[in-house]
Amino acid sequence: MKIKFLKIAAIIAVVAFLPLISCTEDIGTFPPLTGNIAVSGTFSDDGTLTASYSGPETGEIIWTWKLEGKIEKQGSGAGSNTFTPPKGGYLRVSASIQNYASKVTWLYVGTIPVPTENDFIIQCLEKNSVSAPTITGKNQTLNGGPNFSSAVITNIKYRKPDGTYDTSIPQESSSYQISFDVAANPGSWKAATINTTLLVAFESVSDFQTWLNNLPVTESPYKAGFKITDSDMPALKTAIEADTTKKISFIDFSISTITSIPQEQFEDYSSLTGIILPNSVTSINWSAFYGCSSLTGINIPNSVTSIGDWAFDGCTGLTSINIPNSVTSIGGLAFDGTAWYNNQPNGLVYAGKVAYKYKGTMPPNTNISLLEDTKGIAGDAFYNCSGLISVTIPDTVTSIGDWAFDGCTGLTSVNIPNSVTSIRRSFLCTKLISVTFAGDTIASLYSNAFLGDLYAKYTDSTNGGAGTYTRSGTGTTSDPYVWTKS
Repeated sequence: MKIKFLKIAAIIAVVAFLPLISCTEDIGTFPPLTGNIAVSGTFSDDGTLTASYSGPETGEIIWTWKLEGKIEKQGSGAGSNTFTPPKGGYLRVSASIQNYASKVTWLYVGTIPVPTENDFIIQCLEKNSVSAPTITGKNQTLNGGPNFSSAVITNIKYRKPDGTYDTSIPQESSSYQISFDVAANPGSWKAATINTTLLVAFESVSDFQTWLNNLPVTESPYKAGFKITDSDMPALKTAIEADTTKKISFIDFSISTITSIPQEQFEDYSSLTGIILPNSVTSINWSAFYGCSSLTGINIPNSVTSIGDWAFDGCTGLTSINIPNSVTSIGGLAFDGTAWYNNQPNGLVYAGKVAYKYKGTMPPNTNISLLEDTKGIAGDAFYNCSGLISVTIPDTVTSIGDWAFDGCTGLTSVNIPNSVTSIRRSFLCTKLISVTFAGDTIASLYSNAFLGDLYAKYTDSTNGGAGTYTRSGTGTTSDPYVWTKS
């Protein structure tokens, strides 16, 4: 079985007797006391602080270094001066220059925090990004990315789910806490212990399937990480469907490059409590998580633009949903049956910037004005809202979903702004007799978006396009609905 181990925060490398790193911590340019005069400084990995000055003043500079109020060093020099302070505490630096008229000009007086040994090592190592070595064990290999190479790393330990530690690489696909000791320069800086996280990720669904088949059934389901693409998702769906004992509780796609969660991908996978989606995902398709009753929360990345019908329907434990402003299209019943929706008050419920659904019974003679920054109207948003007599759609809306206004028997007219690029089977309203289009074309207009022949009339290249269309007829075979542009 081949599992590739990849770091989330940093890649760990076991290296012995490599050249020691050379790290410089830039502590910046300090605020001047007068004009644009300033002193800047850097720390190096041997603990030396260098302060330097370049400006309009000329002459010999008097440098004074105080640590916690005690003068540690005082001397003169030209444009720079160095000092190696004890580790930790606050260092007060002053620089002055005396000109020919015996007038003293203070270049800088200020306080600099001196890092402790461990803090500086961590800062130093995190800023070093060089070619990555590898760590190998149990036929597994870890490599790639920013790392702590060119440093001496010892005492690597992996914290297992039961809280104990092991010195060998874990076999289970999951996230592990790792602790290890590292020394940037053992001659001057002591070793620091760093804790980080390792993601054990499957690059092959077949490897995951083999691992899954061999797992014992447990009361505490397992976690799985993946580094896969869209082409692997059908095989993963098959593997998930075959897992009748529901062994997986958490899935991490953070380092995958998938662009969508396919339809019914995790349908009725009742043990799933959480999932991490990558920023490459743009769509969550219909019934993708339908019936995942143990799912408690989900963070939808801001790369997602559409969520399909019933995507989270039946996720009864889902209380927390982060829906970004990037989402412009949501299918019907996408969040019905979730604790999140059940906890919403009656009235028009929004999911992000999308008018999701009118909850409860709409009173008679209701006029709805959507929020000015509304980006979409979800499928079934006003389904069977017989009390709706008018709706104002702002010119920020781009999509109107299936059956959004189906059964709205009080709605007689509607204005479609120029911003709308998609209308599905949205206006199957028997009383709708007037439709005004602000734009000449709609990129994705379903032929059955309206009752009658409005699609044909609006898309007619000669007489269609923007304008107001009125309907006649009763909708029977002998008296069909006919639309006329006024």
